[in-house]
Amino acid sequence: MKNPEFIMLVDDNDATNYYHHVIIGEAGIETRVLSFTYAEKALNHFFVDQDILLKVFPSGIIFLDINMPGMNGWDFLDEFEKLPVELKAKIVIIVLTTSDNPLDFEKAGKIPSIKGFMPKPLSEETLKEVINTYLSPTC
Repeated sequence: MKNPEFIMLVDDNDATNYYHHVIIGEAGIETRVLSFTYAEKALNHFFVDQDILLKVFPSGIIFLDINMPGMNGWDFLDEFEKLPVELKAKIVIIVLTTSDNPLDFEKAGKIPSIKGFMPKPLSEETLKEVINTYLSPTC
C-alpha cells in the first residue's frame, strides 16, 4: 500500500476532523494530515504556487463534507474543478457525509473529481480501501 503524500479533512465539525485524524494514525498511515473546518481555507491551500504544490504533494486524498456553512462541499468542488488538470489528477476526492439524500448521491456521480460518496465516520477499513483503490501503483 502506497501512502498518500497528504490527506485533507474538510468538515465544519472539529470533533469529526479530530476523530478522522485519529483513525488515520491508528491505520498506520504515515502522511501529512491537513484539517480544515472551512472549505474556503481548504481551497485556498490549492491556489498557492501550483508548480510547487505538484512537487510537494504528488498524491493526496481529500475527504470532503457536503453540508457546511458558508462555502459548502458543492461550492468547494466548483472551485476545485478550475485547478489545472495535472494537479487534479493527483488528488482523490471522497465525499464523506451524513447526507442520505439521493439527489446528493446523484449529483456526486456527475462530478468527475469525486471518486467516492461514503457515510461518516471514516473507518480504518474504508481509508485503506480508498488508498489501495486509488493510490496503488497499478492505478
